[in-house]
Amino acid sequence: MKHFGGITYEVILPDKGLKDFVSHFWCGWWTTGVQERSNYHSTANTNTELVFAFNPGTQPAFSVLQGHTANYSCIETGGLSEIFGVSLYSDAIPYFFEVSASDLGNQYIDLHEIMRSDADLIAHRLANSNRFNQRVEIMTQYLKLKFDSNRKTDLSIINAIKKMRELRGQVNIKNLAKESLLSQKQFERRFRSFAGFNPKLYSRILRFESSLFPCHHYAGFTNKALDLGYYDQAHFINDFKEFSGFSPSNYVPIST
Repeated sequence: MKHFGGITYEVILPDKGLKDFVSHFWCGWWTTGVQERSNYHSTANTNTELVFAFNPGTQPAFSVLQGHTANYSCIETGGLSEIFGVSLYSDAIPYFFEVSASDLGNQYIDLHEIMRSDADLIAHRLANSNRFNQRVEIMTQYLKLKFDSNRKTDLSIINAIKKMRELRGQVNIKNLAKESLLSQKQFERRFRSFAGFNPKLYSRILRFESSLFPCHHYAGFTNKALDLGYYDQAHFINDFKEFSGFSPSNYVPIST
């Protein structure tokens, strides 16, 4: 559990049945007195988010799909009391909904367009379950019900995307294309259709995301940059600013 200036933030990982498709479930809620003056700051993100927001009294306020993005943003959330989300790997989207990742980049889409009549039903079920773990169970059951393994996919590209995630973006893209038995041009085109980004940008954002949730304690930004595969500290700081809007030294106090 983390605290961000009046916002409490918590994460739950998916069960084994969804771990290849869902990165995590998350929830944030505002303490009394800061609701009217709060903002929600989001960074560049390789995942696609299903977001459900609630007013005081846990009444549904809105529900949206927030597509993967290379941009950071800040949204006014005055009046909201809670926000709950499901962070889906973008390449997993076709397994659950009749839409591809390439259509969702930098988009905020009303969930009614994606989930149709299910959107209101799920939003009210989530609103009536004010415990985080109960909401996770509701969405877990829903996603497993919606899952369709027969929907169009591309296993060679899916495996390449998974490998890139596992290695935190530190891969040789030309070698990855060869392993997929594709030309560089074919690989990049098919990669974009499932990941929503070209391979190079996807790799950069993965490295940035890894820097937000470090597994080690670093003596300084230089060591952290080198561990994440950056050429030097300057490249790390430039990417961090581009994808978050903050320098690493300014972001750390906010995210701890």
